[in-house]
This record gives sequence, structure tokens and C-alpha cells, in this order.
Amino acid sequence: MRLDIRIQKVDLPKEVNRYIERRLRFCLGRFETRIRRVSVRIFDINGPRGGADKRCRITVRLIPSDSIVVQEVNADLFAAIDRAAERAGQALARKLHRARDLRTQRESVRRLVDPFEHSAEGRPAAQIS
Repeated sequence: MRLDIRIQKVDLPKEVNRYIERRLRFCLGRFETRIRRVSVRIFDINGPRGGADKRCRITVRLIPSDSIVVQEVNADLFAAIDRAAERAGQALARKLHRARDLRTQRESVRRLVDPFEHSAEGRPAAQIS
């Protein structure tokens, strides 16, 4: 899992990068084999004026070619990072669960209508009356 972290319009120490990486590895680590790249963008919307203006946008690019985008805005930067990472993990789990369910459903339908499947007597199942 490659991480790309960019912080724009905010002056933050290097510890924030380590914090972001640690949170993402905790929330997304179990899906690491399915993730191509994770991009994190941190923005300070209002600049020095204050308010609920720290935005954390996480984009997860999956293998082979799907993506998930999650965005969270909060006055506290760390709360925005935590919530966005948590939501990205939940969204990824849902997406992979749906894909697995669809795959299982297609395989079960395929087994039901397979004309070349043989019965216990050795005749094709489609000819059994």
C-alpha cells in the first residue's frame, strides 16, 4: 500500500504525517493486498480565521481499477483524520463484501444451470427426468 500525503495551506509538524500513516495502516491494513494507493489531502479551508475548517480527503485506489473517496471536515485536524480513516475502512469493507456476494451469487447460479454437470448415474444432468 503506497501512501501519498499532501498538506496544503497548513503548517504542521512531521509528526502529523506519521500519525496519518499510523491511522491508515490501522483502518486499512487488513485490505492491504487489495489497495494500490492511498492519497490523503489535508486542507485548511478558512486559513487563520478558524472554525470547522480542517478538511481531510482520503482517496483509496483499488486493484484492479476501482476507487473510494471519503471526506471529513472538523475544527480539530486529528478528529477529521480519525473519522475519515474510519469511514474509508468501512466503505472499503462494504465494497469488498458486495463484490464477494455478487461473485458467490454468480457462481451459485452457474452451478444450478450448468448443462454439462453429470448426475450420479453418469448421464448429463440436463437429460434426467
